[in-house]
Amino acid sequence: MNCKRLLCFVLCLLTCMLAMQCSVQDKDSFTLTQQERQYIQTLKKPIVVAPCPDYPPIDFTDAEGNFLGLSHDYMELISKKLGITYTVKGINSWAEVLEAAKERKVDVVTSIQDVPERHWYLHFTKPYIRIPNVVVVQKSNTKVKSIYDLKGMKIAAVKGYAVIDYITKKFPAYTLELVKDESEGLMKLAFGEFDAMIISLSTVSYLIDTYSITNLRVAGTVGYDWNLCIGVRSDNPLLYSVISKALDSIPEKKRSELFRKWVSLAPRPVYYEKEFWYILAVLLIGVLIVIIGIIAWNTSLRRQVNSKTRQLENELYWHKKTQEQLLVEKERLLITIQSIGDAFISTNEEGTIVLCNKQADALFGNVISLGQNIHTLISFNERTHNKNVDPVQECIESGRLVVYHHVQCTCRQKTLDVSVVSSPVKFEDALIGVVTIVRDITDMLTMQDELIKLQQFESLGILAAGIAHDFNNILMAIMGNAEILELMLTRENTHKNILNIVEGIKKSVKSAQSLTSQLLTYAKGGKPIKKSGNIIQLIKDTVDFVTHGTSVKVEYEFDSSIENFDFDEHQLSHVFRNLALNAVQSIDNSGKLTITVKSLPEKPKGLELPEGQYVMIAFADTGKGIAPENINRIFDPYFTTKKTGTGLGLTTSLSIVRQHGGAITVSSSINGTIFNIYLLKEGMPVAFAKDESAQPDMPGAFVLILDDRDDILEVTSGMLEILGCNYDTATNSNDAIEKVKHAKDNNKPFTCILCDVTIPGSISGVEAFAAIKQIQPDIKGIVMSGYADNSAIADFSKFGFSWYLVKPFTFDDLKQALTKALQ
Repeated sequence: MNCKRLLCFVLCLLTCMLAMQCSVQDKDSFTLTQQERQYIQTLKKPIVVAPCPDYPPIDFTDAEGNFLGLSHDYMELISKKLGITYTVKGINSWAEVLEAAKERKVDVVTSIQDVPERHWYLHFTKPYIRIPNVVVVQKSNTKVKSIYDLKGMKIAAVKGYAVIDYITKKFPAYTLELVKDESEGLMKLAFGEFDAMIISLSTVSYLIDTYSITNLRVAGTVGYDWNLCIGVRSDNPLLYSVISKALDSIPEKKRSELFRKWVSLAPRPVYYEKEFWYILAVLLIGVLIVIIGIIAWNTSLRRQVNSKTRQLENELYWHKKTQEQLLVEKERLLITIQSIGDAFISTNEEGTIVLCNKQADALFGNVISLGQNIHTLISFNERTHNKNVDPVQECIESGRLVVYHHVQCTCRQKTLDVSVVSSPVKFEDALIGVVTIVRDITDMLTMQDELIKLQQFESLGILAAGIAHDFNNILMAIMGNAEILELMLTRENTHKNILNIVEGIKKSVKSAQSLTSQLLTYAKGGKPIKKSGNIIQLIKDTVDFVTHGTSVKVEYEFDSSIENFDFDEHQLSHVFRNLALNAVQSIDNSGKLTITVKSLPEKPKGLELPEGQYVMIAFADTGKGIAPENINRIFDPYFTTKKTGTGLGLTTSLSIVRQHGGAITVSSSINGTIFNIYLLKEGMPVAFAKDESAQPDMPGAFVLILDDRDDILEVTSGMLEILGCNYDTATNSNDAIEKVKHAKDNNKPFTCILCDVTIPGSISGVEAFAAIKQIQPDIKGIVMSGYADNSAIADFSKFGFSWYLVKPFTFDDLKQALTKALQ
């Protein structure tokens, strides 16, 4: 039985040794880059190599001056692998070798320790041999048993060696006598001129055997080993690179062969030493003691085995009890998870789902199953900044709690508004998984929207009261000017005064139009009505108005090359007013608000925006900044950190900028906040020359006016008559359709139709125009409305119209619209 066990053990041992041998693959090849190969080809002369003088068996010369040693064999292998040649520069001392390396007189130092002080002039390869430094004393010196016993003695060391710095720092009380090389120091130690010498183990072994020195012994190690590298001049990185690669490619088998050749020298037979017999006697006595101990130990083991058996049975009993308790706790945990009202998903550190509850199945349509990766099933989009996020992966990477209060979650083409919390699960400070709670906040957002609407209605009441007051003042100005005009027309008065009165009426109407536009923008929002304008002037007028009377200093940095482009002046004024007001409120006492406007030739990187040219507008203040925990919530509806305010300003601003095809980004610190607005540059300003004479500009145009109000029909007809156009009117859509049919049948078709959007008691003007286009496809259309945010106005071309008019419009507006439509 014992023989069989021994045979099995030997076979297993041989199998392991064979497997280890097969697993060792000598990397005898390496790859050079194109640049490295070109460098080797352009080498015109041999590289200059400096060995360490008289440092056997690593570096030394024979009687004929030939370079020998371990480093020589390595350099021979490297030169063959690279196909280069080298010459050996003979230098008398190690200090001179270092000096030659500093002065770039040599290219390579074959055996050198990597220390930081040499990095400025040499690059070092990986160490190719490790040799301990030892303390050598005379055999008669029995007091020295380690390096700690050398105090007060004369200690020899080779000048320039790195071990000197180590000894000096660790043992400042020691006195070191520097010698030129190892041979000199070892011979003087043998003759008693030194008490001890610091030298590498390989060198002392080689020299003792070479010179047959019999009165020296190794007293102990220094604690500082030689990790010998090849040093290459630092100003030639390509030479360093190729030598490093060639050295690294030398297989371990070859390295071991070289080591045995030079370092593992045959030692003096141990049985020549008296210490050998003392040790042998001690070992024999020890073996006898061990045999007696084994016999006693076997007896003790029997008693211990019986004791351990009883202990193991007891442990198994309690282990079983613990397992039963764990099963109970596991069942309790599963019931708790299933009773959670939100979706519960637990994943491992790679995102694979290991546990989920029934609410997760209900929320995501029964697609969540164990073993699947959550990253492939569910995606999250952070709506405020319109970017994809992954709370689970962020939690895995950071090891911290990740919270998103509002993101859009997509699973199998089903999109939900949710809040997400991902928490790391750790065991012994190592992440083993993530627990994610997903809550459906659709109903909460609906209630929040209703609350926002109520808040808007409250704010709108306050705003409407102020606008009503201003509007009555404007109506008073219109009424007064109209009555004055009436009185003046009944009397003899100058033509100039009448024109002034008319201009006053028009100015009052424009003021009223501006007030109603502000009211509509605040109350309804909607798509922007873009017109060509000067964005710089709008910013300056809005910001100057907000900061007037405050202690805030405003600085403008404008790009003068920015031309007019299309935007909604009223809506963007609302955005700039909000940002300027926030900056003023953030700045204590006095501070600075810097507004920068510059043109971008292409879309900003990192933002999901359409391609094109953009204008970047930056509002940078020196206020107290936004707290890090609030920075991702400032655009959320109804979120505010102020004691007063609705929390809708930034939400409305973000909506307006996105309606313009742009984006808003924010960054903040304790030194202030920066809001960057990116607007897509669309359209170019179109100039229309004013003709003060009442001469017809477009004779022969036949225009149909569709509007339910007689006063609008009367005013518009008068403007068309001045323009020299023929016209007809209709107060309902059916009448307009019949007139178009009649005109076409009589070969007198209408050239253009002006359609009001809202026609009470009839189909809308948009629907009427669509029907008219079926009758007369070439007819041009201009849509009219008193609501600037009407979709037919914002996207007039989508409904087939050529241009639009926002009531009240001027003579020039009508003229421009007809010119656009009839071009």
